[in-house]
Amino acid sequence: MAPLIKSIELPGIGKLELQDIKKDIENVKAVAQSADTKASLSLVSTFDKSVLSPDEAAALQNLEQLITDYDDTRTKMAAGEMRTRKMTSISNNMIKLMADIKDFDWTGGLQTNDHGRRLAAVAYLFAKADLQGLKPLIDALTKEETAFGQYWAIQALARLAEKFPLKDLEETEKEKLKVFYNNLPKPSDRQYELRKILSGII
Repeated sequence: MAPLIKSIELPGIGKLELQDIKKDIENVKAVAQSADTKASLSLVSTFDKSVLSPDEAAALQNLEQLITDYDDTRTKMAAGEMRTRKMTSISNNMIKLMADIKDFDWTGGLQTNDHGRRLAAVAYLFAKADLQGLKPLIDALTKEETAFGQYWAIQALARLAEKFPLKDLEETEKEKLKVFYNNLPKPSDRQYELRKILSGII
């Protein structure tokens, strides 16, 4: 019926475009998914105190263990809520460790095929909010194939957007983000979170 009926008129409300209704429903679904994701994040917001380190060398050693743990979790656990929660816990622990880490190869991390090392690089940029990582992060985000990796890269980008004016992004970078956004599942938490960023820079 959609090709035939473009709008409906309701007493006391007026004319409603069906396309607008569809968009509103998709927005509500995306918001709900994002809220659900952030609720899950809050459930695992506490971190393993055993990963805290008195110096950078120990922190880097613990980070390497977390990278291994993440890769093992991805390959050995079935996809689902339990795996997502465990991976989120690992991601949170990575971010906490970055307070003690000043020298981490985040550039190489973003470019590697190792999922855990890519996540560590995103965690570093999330924690440090380093503007030098903006373009490499956008490049990594738009090439990331995992939903979990995409979500955290978007969160790191949001941190940069809070700290720096991103309206001056080059058009090529904006276009990368727009194309990536248009290819995301709709509705989804990633689409919703990235749309909030795009509304401030485009």
